Amino acid sequence: MTDTVPDNDGQWLSTTVAAAHLGVTERTLQRHIVAGRYRVDRKDGKVHVWLPTAVAHVPDDLSVNVGQLSDTMSELSATVGHALTLLAEERTRAADAEARASQAEQAAAMWQERARGLEAQLALPPPIRRPWWQWWRRG
Repeated sequence: MTDTVPDNDGQWLSTTVAAAHLGVTERTLQRHIVAGRYRVDRKDGKVHVWLPTAVAHVPDDLSVNVGQLSDTMSELSATVGHALTLLAEERTRAADAEARASQAEQAAAMWQERARGLEAQLALPPPIRRPWWQWWRRG
């Protein structure tokens, strides 16, 4: 599309390209358009945004920002790697604790069963109840 506004220095860009030039998402650019911050040309279902040259220009110090970003990404990568290592260790500890708990459960079940068996062996027959006047008939 050609520049239809001769009084300003700039260019018409699609919303995708304009959002990339501005460093925002397309949705954010659409919000700016609705707010009236940018001029819009809608033809045949296509939307083009007028960006002045000063706004559409990518700053020269972008390479410095990329360098800083690279350092930050390296630090973040190291931190994530350390976090993953710690997570793996915690998973190992959790698995060990689960195995110990399972063994303890099995041992408790075994001892309960043995206690029931001993109760059955030690069970005394119920005492014979006789009236009080028949105390001499022991036997």
